Amino acid sequence: MIRDLSYNAKDTNKFLKSYIKKQSKTELIRPMKYGLLPGGKKIRSKILIDVGKIFNLNYKNLIQVGAAVECIHAYSLIHDDLPCMDNDSLRRGKPTVHLAFSEANALLGGSSLLVFAFQILSMKAFKLEEKSKIKNIGGLFVIGTERHESRRIDNQLRGRSGRQGDEGNSIFYISLEDDLMRIFGSESIDSIMKKFGLKEGESIDHPWINKALERAQQRVEARNFDIRKTLLKFDDVMNDQRKVVFEQRKEILKSQNIDRVIVSFQEDLVKNFLNEKAIYERENQVDAFKIKIKSIFGFSLSY
Repeated sequence: MIRDLSYNAKDTNKFLKSYIKKQSKTELIRPMKYGLLPGGKKIRSKILIDVGKIFNLNYKNLIQVGAAVECIHAYSLIHDDLPCMDNDSLRRGKPTVHLAFSEANALLGGSSLLVFAFQILSMKAFKLEEKSKIKNIGGLFVIGTERHESRRIDNQLRGRSGRQGDEGNSIFYISLEDDLMRIFGSESIDSIMKKFGLKEGESIDHPWINKALERAQQRVEARNFDIRKTLLKFDDVMNDQRKVVFEQRKEILKSQNIDRVIVSFQEDLVKNFLNEKAIYERENQVDAFKIKIKSIFGFSLSY
């Protein structure tokens, strides 16, 4: 049993070293190797390999899956040792990752090991379909950098993840200085921030913010609805005018004698101008009326 355990641990570490070697050289590789490779009995991968042998599964593939399990385990240990968690100083007789490197490197390095695990499980050796690969890594994750004016657009973005019951998730990050909150949000948010002593730039995760967002979106949607409603009314008016103009056009085109139509236009025009003239005279604006006539017909009236 001990011999098998050592043998499996050796093969698992060998695969992990070769896999990490193929990755691009970044600052995170060192803390990742530090937290993953040295020490540890790799008991989890051993259990997985033994179960796989019962079903006569390929040993090489079992080693790869076991390596993915070890990546997940190392990720959990690195994050568990962080100051915000257990704040441990030793792991397997060595300084923990956040002490050997930095807290930021430990946080990102641990998260990268989790990504490594899903990358290993999606390797070509497993001959998985693309859909299965996406499912294995948790599906599509939608990150929104703002909330839109319409809740419908936000819901469409959320719908991109987890379509038809598939794996997926979504998260939205907003700022209280976004246009949506600045123009349509409640002014009471500023007073709430001051009341709770929240500093500028501090992350806020509270149901009140979600409610304020929904109220702001409802205001925008109501305003947009009123705009569309008014535009529809204008369109109806323009459509009525269009019908009148086209009816007159058809009448002129079909008429053998358009004198009657022209006389009718002249009578309406003179009638309208006489009514306007009376209004201008009552308001002692005769000169303004003369200017208007000249701008339309190009000559001045004298009376």
